[in-house]
Amino acid sequence: MAIVVILDPGAAAVHKVLSHLQLTLVFAPTVAQFWSILEQLQPDVAICDISSGDVSGRAIAEKCRTVSPATSVLFTGPPICRLQTVRLIEQGLVVGFLSKPWQVGPVIDVMKGVLPNAALHEREAMGRALKKTERKEVAVSAGGRRKEEAGGEAGRYRLDELIGEGGSGRVYRAHDLLLDMPVAVKLLHEFLYTDPQALAELLAEARVSMSLSHPHIVRLYNLEKRGGHYFLVIEYIDGPSLSKILQIKPKQDFSVISGILSAVAAALDHAHEAGVVHSDLTPANVIFTSDGIPKLIDFGIAALVNQHATPGEFIAGTPSYMSPEQLRGEAIGPASDIFSLGVLAYQILSGYLPQSSDATLEDLAFRGRPRLVGINEKQESVIGRALAFDPARRWPGATEFVEALLDCFN
Repeated sequence: MAIVVILDPGAAAVHKVLSHLQLTLVFAPTVAQFWSILEQLQPDVAICDISSGDVSGRAIAEKCRTVSPATSVLFTGPPICRLQTVRLIEQGLVVGFLSKPWQVGPVIDVMKGVLPNAALHEREAMGRALKKTERKEVAVSAGGRRKEEAGGEAGRYRLDELIGEGGSGRVYRAHDLLLDMPVAVKLLHEFLYTDPQALAELLAEARVSMSLSHPHIVRLYNLEKRGGHYFLVIEYIDGPSLSKILQIKPKQDFSVISGILSAVAAALDHAHEAGVVHSDLTPANVIFTSDGIPKLIDFGIAALVNQHATPGEFIAGTPSYMSPEQLRGEAIGPASDIFSLGVLAYQILSGYLPQSSDATLEDLAFRGRPRLVGINEKQESVIGRALAFDPARRWPGATEFVEALLDCFN
């Protein structure tokens, strides 16, 4: 059984969340006791609250590396404490950050990532409620007719393969047995619907997202409820994500750049006209059909996660695409998506992200991006406007921005 040592004054709350996992928990009331326990037990994971003014995150991370090199270190604290963590994650001293107050679903996701072989004492509540939707054997009678053994009200969708996990839930490649067609099913984390306000906003967001009909937006077919738990039924796309394509070829040709950016811009403008902000535009959320058509995924729900969840997720990567106002936790609008599109445009044009290699989360949130290199002066001017620190100075529309950028190639 995995051992987790915890330096946290809120021991009761921590124990309540981690009780969902089959772990040996050891609580250290003081820093001195924490070091003693760490040296004696050499635990699998150490969770350290760094919100106290007399605790140095870097000092803890470096000493953990010395005292117990095999221990994975997680920091926790209020969201503002993330600013201390990003650089340490990049240096490999810390593996992730858990924002407080903790939420069961996101914490379990992080712990499963840190301890992939740790057995769960309980599956997430959604998984338990929807276990009838797990893949079932289908018997074929002598007359050739299929007999479903899934049974019950959840038997319509057969979950075939887990294809993704994130802040909002787990995504499965699935099959709609009624319509005999492939779909994707996302089992949502409980924090998106457990209180009346969150549920009302989830329902409203789903209604708007279902109304989005665009050739470059993945369709949300339905939001369904089973056993008091909610899941999304989504159009299934069988191609790779843009992030995988960029891993193979970081810098793209003009024809590819033009096709991707034009499609993404058209999708964003369509959503913005409907009052929907994506809020998580990254290469991972641009996926391609088998015919090479780019489509945006996770409209609307991403904004709800940012608004209601206190994500216990690994934060390396995604902040690079987020606008400064979003990183500061302020209200966002279409201009935030324009910023993210500017980051994406620069990346596929130059092969780099528009930030210094040692940029911290604090740099991204409170300072403008440095001068763009590797592109010509006209391209720098157009993309620079999309990346303006002040949202009011950015391009008013995504298509207008992309058309101005593509004109730089003429």
